Amino acid sequence: MGVLILMAMAAPSARAALLTYYDFEDNFPFASDSPGLQLTGLTPILGSISAEDSVTGIQVNAVTPSMNSSFFVTPTFAFPTTSFTLGGLTTTGLTDVNLSFALLSTATTSFTDLALFYSTDGGVTFSANPFATVSNLESDTTYTKLSFDASALTNGAVDNVSGSNLFFEFAFSGGIQLETVNATRIDNIQVTAVATPEPSSYIGALFGLVGLCWFQRRWFIRLLSSRSA
Repeated sequence: MGVLILMAMAAPSARAALLTYYDFEDNFPFASDSPGLQLTGLTPILGSISAEDSVTGIQVNAVTPSMNSSFFVTPTFAFPTTSFTLGGLTTTGLTDVNLSFALLSTATTSFTDLALFYSTDGGVTFSANPFATVSNLESDTTYTKLSFDASALTNGAVDNVSGSNLFFEFAFSGGIQLETVNATRIDNIQVTAVATPEPSSYIGALFGLVGLCWFQRRWFIRLLSSRSA
């Protein structure tokens, strides 16, 4: 009986695992922070991004409540459009890729729009159209968590990508040209995904459930027999 229950409990469950994370608490803002995760980087394409420790970060979307997130990235400076990439990730055997982060964009000089693109060839080419867009960024007067089901939004294109070839591009627009101070800030960037269970896991769980049902049926028959006697 105990074995059957354990087999039934072993049914595969989908649980998102953290692939890469940026909290900007150290002096290396363009490398992922948490040990044991995939090594990725943030690379500016247009405009610039920088880490600042002059202002305390935020707990929104932080991995653990104890993190102060005292460093954060600022996509800014001298361009009405600024973009940077995050990569490269390997998602072999993974589905349900999710991209999330905390964003603050309050001033009149801040960016107003954000478009997200993806690349599965190492950042050589990105999707022609964004898989997600956000407008009215300047209305985010406090840090707001933005979360995107990248797998669903790309029809699974970001799943099962091998060789650290998955990249995301953040493209900000609507900033004030030649403005040297921009109030658009990002903190606690996360990419998560779910491991695809092996077929044998499903088979084992199915046998466990069938066995459990069979045992319950025998127990029920015995109970009825004892009562009738």
